[in-house]
Amino acid sequence: MPNIEELNEVIATRPDYADAYFNRAVLYTQERRYEEALADYAKVIELNPTDTGAYNNRGNLYIFFNRAEEAISDFNAAIALNEVDPDAYYNRAILFTEMGRLDEALADYDTAIEKNFQDPAVHFNRAMVLLRQGDWENALDDLATTIKLRPDHADSYVARANVYTDLRKYQEELDDYSLAIRIRPNFFIAHFNRANLLYGLGYLEEALKDYTKVLEINPKEVNAWVSRGNLLDDLERYDEALADYSQAIELQPNGADARFNRAIVLKKLERYDEALEDYSTIVEQNPSEAEAYNNRGNLLCDLGREEEALADYEQAIINRPDYAEGYINRAIVLKALGRIGEAREDYQRAISINPDLRGVMEV
Repeated sequence: MPNIEELNEVIATRPDYADAYFNRAVLYTQERRYEEALADYAKVIELNPTDTGAYNNRGNLYIFFNRAEEAISDFNAAIALNEVDPDAYYNRAILFTEMGRLDEALADYDTAIEKNFQDPAVHFNRAMVLLRQGDWENALDDLATTIKLRPDHADSYVARANVYTDLRKYQEELDDYSLAIRIRPNFFIAHFNRANLLYGLGYLEEALKDYTKVLEINPKEVNAWVSRGNLLDDLERYDEALADYSQAIELQPNGADARFNRAIVLKKLERYDEALEDYSTIVEQNPSEAEAYNNRGNLLCDLGREEEALADYEQAIINRPDYAEGYINRAIVLKALGRIGEAREDYQRAISINPDLRGVMEV
C-alpha cells in the first residue's frame, strides 16, 4: 500500500478515486488520526455508496467516538448492501453487547457464524454474551470451539475456568487456569484466580506461590496483598501477614479489609494498642461499619474496659439491627456487670436472629 504522502498526490490528481481515500483512511486509523479517517471514509461512501468496507470501518470509528447510533446506521447499511458478509453482523454484535442489548447481539453473532465466519473471536464473544445471560452450557460449547480454532487463546481457558467455578468442577477449573498460564506465563488474572482456587482447596503453599507471582506482575494490586496476607495469617506467619496488610493499606489507605485483618493479627500478637488504632481508623472512615465496632468492643472487653465495649456493641447494633454477634457479645458483658435482665433480652434477640447461638451463654 502507498504511504499517506503518495496517496495525497494520487488524490490531488484524481479527486474522484475512491480507493485512494479508502487506503488513506486505513493509514490514518493506524496512525490514530481518527477524524481524518472519518472524513476519508465519508468521501469513499460519497463516491461509491455500495462500498461495504467503508461503512464497516466508519462504523467501527463511530464506536470509538461513542457515536453508537451512527455506527449502527453504518452497519445496517453494510448489511443491506451485502447480507451474506458476516463482518457487519459481527461488528454490530460487538456494539450491541457494549450497549447491553444482549438479545440483539446474540442474534447477530448467530448470523455471523451461520454465514461461515470462523474467526475464533466471534465464538468467544458470543460465549461472553451467553455467560451474561446465564447460559453456561452453550457458553461452554462456544469456548470449546474457540479453543479448537485457536488452541493458544488463553482468555478462553480463563473464561471456561470461571464457568467451572460456578459448576464446582474444581479440577477442570484448575487445569484451565494452568493451561492459560502455560500459554501466557504472566497472565495476571489466571494466576490470581488459580491462587484463590488453591487457597480455597487448602493447597496453601501452592497458592502462596501464585499470589507472589501476581504481586511480581502487578505490585499495586491491593486485593493480592490482602489475600496473601490472609494466607500467611493462616500459616501463622504473622509478621509477614502484617507486612502484606500494611502494603495494602499504603496503596489504599481507605480500604477497610486490609486494616481490619491487620487488627486481627495485631490482637493475636497482643499488640492491643495498635489493633485498637486500626479498628478506630476503620470506624472513622466508615461510621456505618458494624463488624469493626463489634471487634473493637471485644478487644476493649478483653482489656477490662467494659463500658467502652458496651458503647461499641450498641453502635454495631444500631448500624446493623440484625447483627446477632453484637447482641450476644453485649449480653455477655451485661451479664458480667450484673445487668441480668438486659443481658437476657439481648440473648433472646441474638438467638431469634441466629438459633445456632443458643447455649453460648446462660442467663
